Amino acid sequence: MNKRTDFTAACGLNLSEGQFAPLEAYVDLIWQKKDDLNLTAAQTKQEMWDRHICDALALAGVLNKLAADNPFTLADFGAGAGYIGFGVAMALPKANVTLIDSLQKR
Repeated sequence: MNKRTDFTAACGLNLSEGQFAPLEAYVDLIWQKKDDLNLTAAQTKQEMWDRHICDALALAGVLNKLAADNPFTLADFGAGAGYIGFGVAMALPKANVTLIDSLQKR
C-alpha cells in the first residue's frame, strides 16, 4: 500500500486506480492554472494533496458512512477550485455533487 491508499482506507474508503487517476489529473490541471486563476497557495502538488484532496477524501469517508451506500445530493457552495466537491464526487460515484462559486473564472 502507499500513503494515499493508507489514508483513504483510514477514512473508510476503498478507491480504485480509476478513482485516483481523475484526482491526479485534477491536481495536475489545477497546478498548471493555479497562478493565473489564484486557485491555491500550495507550493507543491504534494501540498495540494495534503491540504485539499485529503480534506475532500476525509469528508467523503464521513458521508459514505452516513449515506450507507445510498445515492445522495451534495452542493459545494463557494467551491473555489472545487477540491471538496470534486474529491467527494470521485470517491463516491453514487453522490450527485454540484459545485457552486460566484466567480465564473473558476
